[in-house]
Amino acid sequence: MEAGGNEPPGGKQGVESLLGCGTKLPGADFRGRVFVALNLEGADLCGASFSEANLSEVRLCGCNMTGANLRGARLAAVDFSGADLTGANFASASLTGALFGPAILHGASFEGAAISESDLGKADFRSASFRNASLQACDAAEANFAGADFSGANLAGTSLGKANLARARLIGADLTGANLSEVNLAEADLTKATLTSADLSRATAPGAVFRGAVLQATNARLADLSECDFTGAKAPGANFERAALTKARIDKCFAHGAFFDFADLRDARINGAVFTKAVLVGAALSGAWAEACDFRGADFYWTELATFSMTRCETAGARFAEETGIVYGPKGVRAPPVTPVPLYRSAATAEEREQLLEAPAEPKPRPAAGKKSRLSDNE
Repeated sequence: MEAGGNEPPGGKQGVESLLGCGTKLPGADFRGRVFVALNLEGADLCGASFSEANLSEVRLCGCNMTGANLRGARLAAVDFSGADLTGANFASASLTGALFGPAILHGASFEGAAISESDLGKADFRSASFRNASLQACDAAEANFAGADFSGANLAGTSLGKANLARARLIGADLTGANLSEVNLAEADLTKATLTSADLSRATAPGAVFRGAVLQATNARLADLSECDFTGAKAPGANFERAALTKARIDKCFAHGAFFDFADLRDARINGAVFTKAVLVGAALSGAWAEACDFRGADFYWTELATFSMTRCETAGARFAEETGIVYGPKGVRAPPVTPVPLYRSAATAEEREQLLEAPAEPKPRPAAGKKSRLSDNE
């Protein structure tokens, strides 16, 4: 169905008579309109304006909505699965129970938007802006947010498992209790972000910036945090067990009671940090150096300290490995060959890091008829 001009006929009946599957209304003006339970699957609404419109249970699967304006729109249970929303404007919009599926949203703007109970999983949000947006109880697992801007956004409790956040900006973002397990955070900027009780287990974040971030009780077990900057971070009680912290910068970091069991801290730079009662059992500290740090009550048992340099550090009450001797017998028996097996995660190589920063192949938008939200499946 095709219609010319930017303004559809007036009246609800006239407007809805133009709308249906395959509708072609590029640049149409639907500002302030109300649409309920319409099926617009495969429609061409490129550059159309739905500013301040109210869309409820509308199917927009596989639509061409590049450059569409949905600023301030109310979008309840709208299905955008497989749609092309490149450059679309969702600023200040309200989205509840929306479904994006494998939609393409390159450079889309969600600034100041309120998104709740929505499924963003596997959608492509590369270079999109979520500045000061709120994402509550959303499922964004395996979504691509490479280069996206979440500065000042509220992502508390959101599921981002296995998402791509390479070089994303999360400055000042609230990620309290968020699921970031197995995410790609390579060279992401989390300056002053709040990650209290967040799950960063097995995350891959070489070169990420956590300056001034709050990581209280954060779980970063088996995460790759090599060459990360933790200057001024607060990480009391955080779990870095078996994590890769190779060449990390840990200046003026507060890590009281944090766990670094069998972590890789080789060549790390630690200056003016507080590690009181921290657990570093079995950690690798070869080539690392610490200056003016507080290690009082810390546990260094089984820790590799042979080439670890400590200057002007407090170690009162700290536990260090005891010297032991092993005797093999009977006389003449040689010690069995033992090849040490590191328990920590291996840091990404330079080549692997480049691959983490490369953009994946662009998915093709496609209709997703009958697809159910993973959120509803869990209810």
